[in-house]
Amino acid sequence: SDALDEICQHIPEKRQAEPSDVLKIALIGRPNVGKSTLINAMMGERLLPEETRATTNVTVLCRKGGIRAVDVGYEDGRSERLSGDALTPRRLEELTTERMNPGNERGVARIEWSGPGAALPQGLVLVDTPGLDACELPRHSELVLRRILPTLDIVLYVSSIRSPFKAADIELVRTVLEARQRMILLLTQIDLERDDIEGGRVVLSRAQKLAAYLQELRRDAARPDRPEYPVIPISAKLALRHFYDRDSAEWRASNFEPLLRRMTCFRERLLHNGIALRARRAAALLRRTLEDLDSALRDTDGGE
Repeated sequence: SDALDEICQHIPEKRQAEPSDVLKIALIGRPNVGKSTLINAMMGERLLPEETRATTNVTVLCRKGGIRAVDVGYEDGRSERLSGDALTPRRLEELTTERMNPGNERGVARIEWSGPGAALPQGLVLVDTPGLDACELPRHSELVLRRILPTLDIVLYVSSIRSPFKAADIELVRTVLEARQRMILLLTQIDLERDDIEGGRVVLSRAQKLAAYLQELRRDAARPDRPEYPVIPISAKLALRHFYDRDSAEWRASNFEPLLRRMTCFRERLLHNGIALRARRAAALLRRTLEDLDSALRDTDGGE
């Protein structure tokens, strides 16, 4: 059946394993919360398009190290490396956006971006899968969600001050918590907030408004059976703009340093439990794959 074929396509391929000290960190959130800007800020340059809708089946992996390059893998087995003058925002837009690659007609399966100057802590691979964006997704993206989440070590859940938590966010957070990943909640686009001024005086300060956003985010994401997760307000736009001026007030205002320190801390803690952690993830992945296969077989039997 089509459903069974679809599931089989998403059973993980046997790939060369990452080194044991390399952990995967995912970027999850609904559309238009600033995920692409955050990735660009982690990597130190504006390569991924930030204002356009990405395709739903292109996985982007980012890491620190090596040469500045993007390796593109295609569904038919082809691959190409973009570097030097060939590596441009325009080329990435052609590969990753719905406008220039409608329905992923180019057949892009995977994009790996490496950069020696990235802010991303060494030993972490940042994974962005647009299929994780929302719960109201077709079955394909739901399967991607179930397949990828168990393979992750840390989750960065992205929310914006301009896009409060909704039902889709709560469902995604529950899925993350069920997989028992370490999670950091990010409140992005804090640079957009300003003081409220009436009659020449401040009636509600920017700091007060941000504190209220953070309190609301903690409340919406809370689970009585799980410890509270760190919540960090950031401005990826400020971080990207002042990436090479780490002593500036603007870089400090981006609040990227606390995020980078927390990610490094999580990595160090997780490395101590690496074998047990990966065994649990493998078991969760197998369990979810079997559940999907069982569901597809029942649907097939019911349709005959």
